[in-house]
Amino acid sequence: MPHALEITTFNLAAGLTGADFVAANDDINEYLRRRPGFRWRHIAEDGDGGIIDIVAWDTRAEARASASGIMTEMAASPVHATIDHGTVDFRIVTVLQHTDRDEPTEGPLDFVHGQELSPMSDEREVQEVLARYVRATDLRDGKAMRTLFADDAVVRSYSKTAPDSYERFAEMVGAARVEYAVDHYMAPHPEGGSSHHVTADHTIEIDGDSAHMNAQFIVFEIRAAARPADGWPDGAFGAQGTIRPIESGYYDTDLSRIDGEWKIIRHSIRLDMPYVIPDA
Repeated sequence: MPHALEITTFNLAAGLTGADFVAANDDINEYLRRRPGFRWRHIAEDGDGGIIDIVAWDTRAEARASASGIMTEMAASPVHATIDHGTVDFRIVTVLQHTDRDEPTEGPLDFVHGQELSPMSDEREVQEVLARYVRATDLRDGKAMRTLFADDAVVRSYSKTAPDSYERFAEMVGAARVEYAVDHYMAPHPEGGSSHHVTADHTIEIDGDSAHMNAQFIVFEIRAAARPADGWPDGAFGAQGTIRPIESGYYDTDLSRIDGEWKIIRHSIRLDMPYVIPDA
């Protein structure tokens, strides 16, 4: 089936270089990787300092949808400040022929200022789902969380009651329910507060369009100190506030490749300690 190219040319904002533009694209690259139909992206620079940004898609519709999202969902990206918007020329074209030197390469490619990287492996794509999961948790972003789950996904939470024994204390069914839980049940961070869910030691097994992943996690609670009205005291230095671990355990996750994207179908959160819910 013919695929599509999204071709954008433009000049950079005054004083910036191609390297500055590439460095500002980290969040855009992550956005593209999770879009349906994404194949690869190349960023080039002509002899006069102009930028040619080419993204390959399975269909023109997917190219248009992604471009719209860059101006809405990704409106806060630092990449927008690097572009002279009065010079932008944007179009989507259909590929009539594609010729490879050797065998064609399948899967999304990344391109970092002069270096084309290998396609993301299935294992790396699966691990990235968990990376996006913990970020959505930390940001209390239910909408982003929902995109990671199949419509009929099941999420179960367990607390540890003995060395090899767990007790289930919560269950949710459906991506919509997961979104609602993040938006309404997770306590918002206080002023100056945030969290980091850190994962490690991932084990991943791929079987066609099915995958299983297990990873350890630790949750850190961050509380930034408020700057005193009369300024920091003499001798103050470095980060001001507290960081402490509050939870740990394992994520045990089953995923399925649905319409080309890995989605969580079963997700178990196994805490290392008992978990108390008031009035439950």
